[in-house]
Amino acid sequence: QTSTFDPTDGRFICVDNIKAGPTNDDSIGGMGLMATQKISSGDIITSSPVIPIHRRELFGDGTGSTVQGQPYQLLLNYVFGHEDSDLLLLPYGPQTAYINHPPAGKKANAMIRWHSLDQDANTDLSRRQQYHHSELFELSAEEVANTHGKGLMIDYVALGDIADGDEIFIDYGDWRKAWDNHVRRWKPPDGAMSYKSADRYCRETQCYQEDVRTIEEQKTNPYPDNLETVCFYDNDAKILKFDEQRQIVYTTWTTEEDWPHECLRPCRILKRYASDVDDDERSEGEWFYTAEMLPFEGGQEICTLIGGRHIATDVPWDATLIVDRPRTTDTFLDQAFRHEIGVPSDLYPTAWLRKRVRRRSNSDKMTKSSKKKDYDEFKRRKKDDDTKKATLMKERSPRYEL
Repeated sequence: QTSTFDPTDGRFICVDNIKAGPTNDDSIGGMGLMATQKISSGDIITSSPVIPIHRRELFGDGTGSTVQGQPYQLLLNYVFGHEDSDLLLLPYGPQTAYINHPPAGKKANAMIRWHSLDQDANTDLSRRQQYHHSELFELSAEEVANTHGKGLMIDYVALGDIADGDEIFIDYGDWRKAWDNHVRRWKPPDGAMSYKSADRYCRETQCYQEDVRTIEEQKTNPYPDNLETVCFYDNDAKILKFDEQRQIVYTTWTTEEDWPHECLRPCRILKRYASDVDDDERSEGEWFYTAEMLPFEGGQEICTLIGGRHIATDVPWDATLIVDRPRTTDTFLDQAFRHEIGVPSDLYPTAWLRKRVRRRSNSDKMTKSSKKKDYDEFKRRKKDDDTKKATLMKERSPRYEL
Protein backbone atom coordinates (compact mmCIF):
# COMPACT_ATOMS: atom_id res chain seq x y z
CA GLN A 1 0.00 0.00 0.00
CA THR A 2 1.36 3.42 -0.97
CA SER A 3 0.72 6.80 0.64
CA THR A 4 0.58 10.22 -0.95
CA PHE A 5 3.20 12.59 0.42
CA ASP A 6 1.77 15.28 2.64
CA PRO A 7 4.35 17.76 4.05
CA THR A 8 2.02 18.54 6.96
CA ASP A 9 1.79 14.88 7.98
CA GLY A 10 4.25 14.03 10.76
CA ARG A 11 4.71 10.54 9.35
CA PHE A 12 6.70 11.95 6.42
CA ILE A 13 10.14 13.53 6.36
CA CYS A 14 11.32 15.22 3.16
CA VAL A 15 14.88 14.26 2.17
CA ASP A 16 15.03 15.90 -1.26
CA ASN A 17 18.14 17.84 -0.21
CA ILE A 18 20.39 14.75 -0.52
CA LYS A 19 20.87 11.78 -2.82
CA ALA A 20 23.18 8.78 -2.97
CA GLY A 21 25.55 8.46 -5.89
CA PRO A 22 29.10 7.55 -6.92
CA THR A 23 31.58 9.36 -4.70
CA ASN A 24 33.41 12.30 -6.23
CA ASP A 25 36.73 11.15 -4.79
CA ASP A 26 38.63 8.30 -6.45
CA SER A 27 40.61 7.61 -3.27
CA ILE A 28 37.40 6.52 -1.51
CA GLY A 29 35.61 4.68 -4.30
CA GLY A 30 32.10 3.32 -4.10
CA MET A 31 29.09 5.39 -3.17
CA GLY A 32 28.67 8.64 -1.25
CA LEU A 33 25.94 11.06 -0.18
CA MET A 34 25.60 14.26 -2.19
CA ALA A 35 23.79 17.52 -1.53
CA THR A 36 21.15 18.27 -4.16
CA GLN A 37 20.80 21.90 -3.11
CA LYS A 38 22.66 24.45 -1.02
CA ILE A 39 22.73 23.55 2.68
CA SER A 40 23.56 26.38 5.07
CA SER A 41 25.84 26.09 8.07
CA GLY A 42 23.96 24.78 11.08
CA ASP A 43 21.13 23.27 9.04
CA ILE A 44 19.99 19.75 9.80
CA ILE A 45 20.84 17.77 6.68
CA THR A 46 18.84 14.72 7.73
CA SER A 47 17.94 12.74 10.83
CA SER A 48 18.15 9.06 11.63
CA PRO A 49 16.83 6.75 14.32
CA VAL A 50 19.49 4.55 15.91
CA ILE A 51 19.23 1.04 17.32
CA PRO A 52 21.20 0.57 20.57
CA ILE A 53 23.26 -2.64 20.45
CA HIS A 54 25.55 -4.03 23.15
CA ARG A 55 29.05 -4.63 21.83
CA ARG A 56 29.02 -8.31 22.80
CA GLU A 57 26.10 -8.91 20.41
CA LEU A 58 28.45 -8.23 17.47
CA PHE A 59 31.28 -10.36 18.83
CA GLY A 60 31.87 -13.83 17.46
CA ASP A 61 29.76 -15.90 15.09
CA GLY A 62 32.81 -16.77 12.98
CA THR A 63 33.27 -13.46 11.09
CA GLY A 64 36.86 -12.42 11.79
CA SER A 65 38.60 -9.16 12.48
CA THR A 66 41.95 -7.45 12.20
CA VAL A 67 42.76 -8.52 15.77
CA GLN A 68 43.24 -12.25 16.21
CA GLY A 69 40.80 -13.74 18.70
CA GLN A 70 38.26 -10.90 18.36
CA PRO A 71 36.00 -11.93 15.47
CA TYR A 72 33.51 -9.08 15.22
CA GLN A 73 30.64 -9.23 12.77
CA LEU A 74 30.60 -7.10 9.63
CA LEU A 75 27.84 -4.93 11.10
CA LEU A 76 30.48 -3.34 13.35
CA ASN A 77 31.66 -1.31 10.35
CA TYR A 78 28.29 0.45 10.15
CA VAL A 79 27.61 1.38 13.76
CA PHE A 80 28.62 4.39 15.83
CA GLY A 81 30.68 3.65 18.91
CA HIS A 82 32.75 5.18 21.70
CA GLU A 83 36.05 3.58 22.67
CA ASP A 84 35.13 3.75 26.37
CA SER A 85 31.62 2.32 26.05
CA ASP A 86 30.05 -1.06 25.25
CA LEU A 87 27.00 0.56 23.67
CA LEU A 88 26.90 0.79 19.87
CA LEU A 89 24.36 2.73 17.81
CA LEU A 90 23.15 1.52 14.41
CA PRO A 91 21.69 4.35 12.27
CA TYR A 92 19.09 3.32 9.72
CA GLY A 93 17.77 6.61 8.40
CA PRO A 94 17.28 7.07 4.64
CA GLN A 95 20.64 7.08 2.80
CA THR A 96 22.72 7.83 5.91
CA ALA A 97 24.85 4.71 5.36
CA TYR A 98 26.36 6.44 2.31
CA ILE A 99 28.04 9.20 4.35
CA ASN A 100 31.80 8.70 4.17
CA HIS A 101 34.82 9.82 6.18
CA PRO A 102 36.64 12.65 4.36
CA PRO A 103 39.59 11.58 2.21
CA ALA A 104 43.10 12.91 2.75
CA GLY A 105 43.26 16.66 2.28
CA LYS A 106 39.60 17.26 3.07
CA LYS A 107 37.72 17.92 6.29
CA ALA A 108 34.32 16.86 7.50
CA ASN A 109 31.56 19.27 6.51
CA ALA A 110 28.94 17.69 8.79
CA MET A 111 28.68 16.22 12.27
CA ILE A 112 26.23 14.16 14.30
CA ARG A 113 24.44 15.32 17.43
CA TRP A 114 21.43 14.22 19.41
CA HIS A 115 18.08 15.21 17.99
CA SER A 116 16.92 18.52 19.47
CA LEU A 117 13.59 18.91 21.24
CA ASP A 118 13.87 22.68 21.47
CA GLN A 119 10.31 23.79 20.93
CA ASP A 120 7.34 25.13 22.86
CA ALA A 121 6.19 22.69 25.54
CA ASN A 122 2.58 23.06 24.40
CA THR A 123 3.36 22.01 20.83
CA ASP A 124 2.62 18.44 19.88
CA LEU A 125 5.76 16.44 19.22
CA SER A 126 6.22 15.06 15.72
CA ARG A 127 6.48 11.31 15.22
CA ARG A 128 10.23 11.77 14.79
CA GLN A 129 10.54 13.61 18.09
CA GLN A 130 8.33 11.10 19.86
CA TYR A 131 10.83 8.41 18.94
CA HIS A 132 13.67 10.21 20.74
CA HIS A 133 13.66 9.21 24.42
CA SER A 134 16.31 11.29 26.17
CA GLU A 135 15.61 9.49 29.46
CA LEU A 136 17.79 6.70 28.07
CA PHE A 137 20.78 8.97 28.70
CA GLU A 138 20.37 8.27 32.43
CA LEU A 139 20.58 4.47 32.05
CA SER A 140 23.66 2.30 31.79
CA ALA A 141 24.82 0.87 28.47
CA GLU A 142 23.48 -2.55 29.49
CA GLU A 143 20.07 -1.13 30.37
CA VAL A 144 19.78 0.89 27.16
CA ALA A 145 20.66 -2.14 25.02
CA ASN A 146 17.95 -4.18 26.77
CA THR A 147 15.24 -1.48 26.66
CA HIS A 148 12.50 -2.15 24.14
CA GLY A 149 9.89 0.26 22.82
CA LYS A 150 12.09 3.33 23.19
CA GLY A 151 14.57 4.73 20.70
CA LEU A 152 16.93 7.61 20.01
CA MET A 153 17.42 10.02 17.12
CA ILE A 154 20.52 11.73 15.79
CA ASP A 155 20.76 14.74 13.49
CA TYR A 156 23.38 15.21 10.78
CA VAL A 157 24.23 18.91 10.94
CA ALA A 158 26.18 21.02 8.45
CA LEU A 159 29.41 22.45 9.90
CA GLY A 160 29.59 25.02 7.12
CA ASP A 161 27.84 25.93 3.90
CA ILE A 162 27.57 22.93 1.58
CA ALA A 163 27.10 23.62 -2.13
CA ASP A 164 24.79 21.76 -4.46
CA GLY A 165 26.65 18.65 -5.67
CA ASP A 166 29.15 18.57 -2.82
CA GLU A 167 29.68 15.27 -1.05
CA ILE A 168 28.78 15.13 2.63
CA PHE A 169 31.43 13.86 5.06
CA ILE A 170 31.49 13.23 8.80
CA ASP A 171 34.56 12.56 10.93
CA TYR A 172 34.84 8.84 11.74
CA GLY A 173 37.25 9.54 14.60
CA ASP A 174 40.06 6.99 15.03
CA TRP A 175 38.53 4.89 12.27
CA ARG A 176 41.00 6.39 9.80
CA LYS A 177 43.96 5.39 11.97
CA ALA A 178 42.57 1.88 12.34
CA TRP A 179 42.07 1.63 8.58
CA ASP A 180 45.60 2.82 7.82
CA ASN A 181 46.98 0.25 10.29
CA HIS A 182 44.85 -2.43 8.65
CA VAL A 183 46.18 -1.55 5.19
CA ARG A 184 49.75 -1.57 6.47
CA ARG A 185 49.35 -5.04 8.04
CA TRP A 186 47.33 -6.52 5.19
CA LYS A 187 48.64 -9.70 3.56
CA PRO A 188 46.56 -11.27 0.78
CA PRO A 189 45.49 -14.85 1.53
CA ASP A 190 46.50 -17.73 -0.72
CA GLY A 191 44.63 -17.66 -4.01
CA ALA A 192 43.65 -13.99 -3.68
CA MET A 193 44.93 -13.06 -7.14
CA SER A 194 42.62 -15.56 -8.86
CA TYR A 195 39.61 -15.06 -6.58
CA LYS A 196 36.40 -13.77 -8.13
CA SER A 197 33.11 -13.29 -6.34
CA ALA A 198 29.95 -14.65 -7.97
CA ASP A 199 28.91 -11.14 -8.95
CA ARG A 200 32.21 -10.36 -10.63
CA TYR A 201 32.45 -13.78 -12.26
CA CYS A 202 28.98 -13.50 -13.78
CA ARG A 203 29.53 -9.96 -14.98
CA GLU A 204 32.68 -11.04 -16.78
CA THR A 205 31.32 -14.29 -18.20
CA GLN A 206 27.68 -13.23 -18.66
CA CYS A 207 26.66 -16.32 -16.69
CA TYR A 208 23.27 -14.76 -15.98
CA GLN A 209 22.49 -15.11 -19.66
CA GLU A 210 23.89 -18.59 -20.33
CA ASP A 211 22.79 -22.09 -19.42
CA VAL A 212 23.68 -23.51 -16.04
CA ARG A 213 26.28 -26.27 -16.40
CA THR A 214 25.39 -29.80 -15.44
CA ILE A 215 27.62 -31.80 -13.10
CA GLU A 216 28.89 -33.72 -16.14
CA GLU A 217 29.82 -30.49 -17.95
CA GLN A 218 31.56 -29.19 -14.86
CA LYS A 219 34.02 -32.10 -14.99
CA THR A 220 35.70 -30.40 -17.97
CA ASN A 221 34.50 -26.82 -17.46
CA PRO A 222 34.08 -26.28 -13.73
CA TYR A 223 32.93 -23.19 -11.92
CA PRO A 224 35.49 -21.66 -9.52
CA ASP A 225 35.75 -23.53 -6.21
CA ASN A 226 34.15 -20.67 -4.28
CA LEU A 227 30.94 -20.75 -6.36
CA GLU A 228 27.98 -23.13 -6.35
CA THR A 229 24.64 -23.59 -8.08
CA VAL A 230 21.46 -22.97 -6.08
CA CYS A 231 17.78 -23.51 -6.86
CA PHE A 232 14.50 -22.24 -5.51
CA TYR A 233 12.70 -25.29 -4.14
CA ASP A 234 10.32 -26.08 -1.24
CA ASN A 235 9.38 -29.44 0.21
CA ASP A 236 5.77 -29.08 -0.92
CA ALA A 237 6.65 -29.54 -4.58
CA LYS A 238 4.37 -31.80 -6.60
CA ILE A 239 5.41 -35.43 -5.93
CA LEU A 240 5.60 -37.75 -8.94
CA LYS A 241 6.75 -40.91 -7.19
CA PHE A 242 8.74 -42.17 -4.21
CA ASP A 243 11.49 -44.78 -4.59
CA GLU A 244 11.35 -46.34 -1.13
CA GLN A 245 14.28 -48.67 -1.71
CA ARG A 246 16.65 -45.89 -2.81
CA GLN A 247 14.98 -43.25 -0.60
CA ILE A 248 14.50 -40.82 -3.48
CA VAL A 249 11.53 -38.48 -3.83
CA TYR A 250 10.86 -37.55 -7.46
CA THR A 251 9.01 -34.26 -7.87
CA THR A 252 8.20 -31.69 -10.51
CA TRP A 253 8.90 -28.01 -10.16
CA THR A 254 5.63 -26.28 -10.94
CA THR A 255 4.97 -22.67 -11.87
CA GLU A 256 1.43 -22.76 -10.56
CA GLU A 257 0.69 -19.90 -8.18
CA ASP A 258 -0.44 -22.38 -5.53
CA TRP A 259 3.14 -23.59 -5.16
CA PRO A 260 5.55 -20.66 -5.05
CA HIS A 261 9.11 -21.76 -4.25
CA GLU A 262 10.82 -19.52 -1.69
CA CYS A 263 13.69 -21.65 -0.30
CA LEU A 264 17.01 -20.99 -2.04
CA ARG A 265 19.13 -24.10 -1.54
CA PRO A 266 22.25 -25.76 -3.01
CA CYS A 267 21.45 -28.02 -5.93
CA ARG A 268 23.20 -30.24 -8.44
CA ILE A 269 22.14 -29.85 -12.07
CA LEU A 270 21.77 -33.38 -13.42
CA LYS A 271 20.29 -32.68 -16.83
CA ARG A 272 19.32 -29.84 -19.17
CA TYR A 273 16.65 -30.19 -21.83
CA ALA A 274 14.49 -28.03 -24.09
CA SER A 275 10.74 -27.87 -23.64
CA ASP A 276 8.63 -29.44 -26.37
CA VAL A 277 5.48 -27.73 -25.08
CA ASP A 278 4.20 -24.29 -25.99
CA ASP A 279 1.55 -23.05 -23.53
CA ASP A 280 0.86 -20.31 -20.96
CA GLU A 281 3.63 -21.54 -18.65
CA ARG A 282 6.47 -22.25 -21.08
CA SER A 283 7.66 -21.69 -24.62
CA GLU A 284 8.83 -24.36 -27.01
CA GLY A 285 12.61 -24.60 -26.91
CA GLU A 286 12.88 -23.01 -23.45
CA TRP A 287 15.52 -24.71 -21.28
CA PHE A 288 14.57 -26.67 -18.18
CA TYR A 289 16.61 -28.70 -15.71
CA THR A 290 16.50 -31.84 -13.66
CA ALA A 291 18.20 -31.08 -10.37
CA GLU A 292 18.98 -32.82 -7.11
CA MET A 293 17.98 -30.54 -4.25
CA LEU A 294 20.39 -30.51 -1.32
CA PRO A 295 19.58 -29.84 2.35
CA PHE A 296 20.87 -26.81 4.22
CA GLU A 297 20.79 -25.61 7.81
CA GLY A 298 18.86 -22.71 9.22
CA GLY A 299 15.86 -22.76 6.91
CA GLN A 300 12.18 -22.68 7.75
CA GLU A 301 10.17 -25.86 8.17
CA ILE A 302 8.98 -25.71 4.56
CA CYS A 303 12.64 -25.78 3.46
CA THR A 304 13.38 -29.11 5.23
CA LEU A 305 13.56 -31.99 2.78
CA ILE A 306 11.37 -34.92 3.83
CA GLY A 307 11.59 -38.55 2.76
CA GLY A 308 15.16 -38.65 1.46
CA ARG A 309 16.83 -37.21 -1.63
CA HIS A 310 14.69 -34.91 -3.75
CA ILE A 311 15.15 -34.93 -7.52
CA ALA A 312 13.01 -32.36 -9.31
CA THR A 313 12.22 -32.07 -13.00
CA ASP A 314 11.05 -29.07 -15.00
CA VAL A 315 13.13 -26.63 -12.98
CA PRO A 316 13.08 -23.39 -15.02
CA TRP A 317 16.23 -21.48 -15.86
CA ASP A 318 15.18 -18.46 -13.76
CA ALA A 319 14.86 -20.69 -10.67
CA THR A 320 18.63 -21.28 -10.70
CA LEU A 321 21.54 -19.04 -9.72
CA ILE A 322 25.32 -19.07 -9.41
CA VAL A 323 26.28 -17.75 -5.96
CA ASP A 324 29.19 -17.62 -3.54
CA ARG A 325 29.60 -20.64 -1.31
CA PRO A 326 28.93 -19.86 2.38
CA ARG A 327 31.76 -17.98 4.08
CA THR A 328 33.96 -17.69 0.98
CA THR A 329 33.59 -13.96 0.31
CA ASP A 330 36.24 -11.50 1.40
CA THR A 331 34.04 -10.21 4.25
CA PHE A 332 34.64 -13.51 6.06
CA LEU A 333 38.43 -13.37 5.95
CA ASP A 334 40.08 -13.64 9.35
CA GLN A 335 41.93 -10.38 8.68
CA ALA A 336 38.92 -8.49 7.28
CA PHE A 337 38.56 -4.93 8.56
CA ARG A 338 36.28 -4.43 11.56
CA HIS A 339 35.95 -1.08 13.33
CA GLU A 340 33.05 1.05 14.50
CA ILE A 341 32.56 4.65 13.38
CA GLY A 342 33.78 7.06 16.03
CA VAL A 343 31.55 9.71 17.59
CA PRO A 344 32.30 13.16 19.01
CA SER A 345 33.91 12.74 22.43
CA ASP A 346 31.04 14.49 24.22
CA LEU A 347 28.18 12.66 22.47
CA TYR A 348 27.93 9.75 24.90
CA PRO A 349 26.52 10.56 28.36
CA THR A 350 28.62 9.55 31.36
CA ALA A 351 26.15 6.81 32.32
CA TRP A 352 27.03 4.92 29.12
CA LEU A 353 30.76 4.86 29.82
CA ARG A 354 32.48 1.99 31.57
CA LYS A 355 32.75 2.49 35.34
CA ARG A 356 36.50 2.93 35.43
CA VAL A 357 36.20 5.58 32.74
CA ARG A 358 33.49 7.38 34.69
CA ARG A 359 35.79 7.62 37.69
CA ARG A 360 38.60 8.89 35.49
CA SER A 361 36.29 11.38 33.80
CA ASN A 362 35.20 12.80 37.14
CA SER A 363 38.78 13.19 38.28
CA ASP A 364 39.73 14.79 34.97
CA LYS A 365 37.29 17.60 35.67
CA MET A 366 39.79 19.08 38.12
CA THR A 367 41.57 22.11 36.75
CA LYS A 368 45.33 22.20 36.42
CA SER A 369 45.53 24.58 39.33
CA SER A 370 43.56 22.28 41.62
CA LYS A 371 45.74 19.36 40.59
CA LYS A 372 48.82 21.38 41.41
CA LYS A 373 47.31 22.33 44.76
CA ASP A 374 46.67 18.69 45.65
CA TYR A 375 50.17 17.82 44.57
CA ASP A 376 51.58 20.61 46.71
CA GLU A 377 49.65 19.35 49.73
CA PHE A 378 51.14 15.89 49.56
CA LYS A 379 54.67 16.55 48.37
CA ARG A 380 57.60 16.45 50.81
CA ARG A 381 57.59 19.62 52.92
CA LYS A 382 60.41 21.78 54.16
CA LYS A 383 61.01 22.08 57.89
CA ASP A 384 59.70 25.65 58.09
CA ASP A 385 56.41 24.51 56.53
CA ASP A 386 55.53 22.31 59.53
CA THR A 387 53.67 25.17 61.19
CA LYS A 388 51.16 25.07 58.36
CA LYS A 389 50.15 21.46 59.05
CA ALA A 390 47.61 22.24 61.74
CA THR A 391 45.88 24.81 59.57
CA LEU A 392 45.96 22.47 56.60
CA MET A 393 44.40 19.57 58.51
CA LYS A 394 41.71 21.85 59.87
CA GLU A 395 40.82 22.94 56.33
CA ARG A 396 40.66 19.38 55.06
CA SER A 397 38.89 17.78 58.04
CA PRO A 398 35.28 18.51 56.86
CA ARG A 399 35.82 16.00 54.03
CA TYR A 400 35.84 13.18 56.59
CA GLU A 401 32.82 14.26 58.66
CA LEU A 402 29.71 12.00 58.59
